[in-house]
Amino acid sequence: MESHILMLTFRPMTLDDIPLFHRWRNHKHVSDWWQPPYPSYADVDEEIRAYLRPKFGVAAYIVLDDATPFGYVQRWTVAEFPDYDPFVTLTPEVVGVDVFIGEPDYLHKGWGTRLMVGFLRDYVFNDPNVPSCIIDPLPNNAAAIRAYDKVGFYHEADFVYDGTDVYFMRITRGRFFAKWGHQPAPTDNTT
Repeated sequence: MESHILMLTFRPMTLDDIPLFHRWRNHKHVSDWWQPPYPSYADVDEEIRAYLRPKFGVAAYIVLDDATPFGYVQRWTVAEFPDYDPFVTLTPEVVGVDVFIGEPDYLHKGWGTRLMVGFLRDYVFNDPNVPSCIIDPLPNNAAAIRAYDKVGFYHEADFVYDGTDVYFMRITRGRFFAKWGHQPAPTDNTT
């Protein structure tokens, strides 16, 4: 299923996207923040093939402006990846997202905020059972933190996970809809 927000489309990722994803992951503005930095083609191929396995637990999307791919977003549930349980209180229904703008021409122009609002509305909070959404930028990724703050995420905790500093942010369902408007009718695009 595809979703259109403003001028955005969220298209499920396919194996055909591996070359594009590899190119994006090797741009400095992505590799500085997305681990591991500067991955090989084989590493990206393995990562994407894992994401696309039906039982892996990550739903991966390419983000397009009209027909131009410019970013990536993925969603996952805490029930499937409970790694942060020792650090913050999370219920199994909480959804996590990871995102980046791949194309340099789309940086620092508000696309990250638009992408996040659209994705949260149609792919996270469209499920009435999701109480909140989490994201975990690196603490020194000021541009990402500003974008998430504009969306309505708030800083909840700092901790070290797997040797990496985490700037843990959350947005609740109520906070999102108070800021961005009405709640959508539930749909079946939660995968």
